[in-house]
Amino acid sequence: MQFCLARVDQLQRQIEQEKGNFDSVYDETQALVGPPHGRGAQGDVRARYRQLHCSVIDSLLTQIANRFSDHKKLEFLALLDPQQFGHYCNYFPTAALNSLMESYGGYFDQPRLHTELDRDVRHV
Repeated sequence: MQFCLARVDQLQRQIEQEKGNFDSVYDETQALVGPPHGRGAQGDVRARYRQLHCSVIDSLLTQIANRFSDHKKLEFLALLDPQQFGHYCNYFPTAALNSLMESYGGYFDQPRLHTELDRDVRHV
């Protein structure tokens, strides 16, 4: 789960960086299709397209943030990853356990669960 969340964060950073690429995108597009014409060619065309470019990127970032906002609450799923059990022997996944307790704490006795999980990963 952490890997997926890290990839979402990476995607957001990459999209954010695209804001700074407007000039090259605009120039490349203009070289391919020519300058804007018709209704879009009135006033400060470049400024209007820059604003549109930034608005689209902001909309994408907002949608991604909304779409993945609750996924951080699923960090506890890392407790189910058997490939990490060897790592958990040395470093217990406290953050994942805390995530579980935040979402479903009423169903578990945290100290007991911690002890049982710690014991179980050491015997795998």
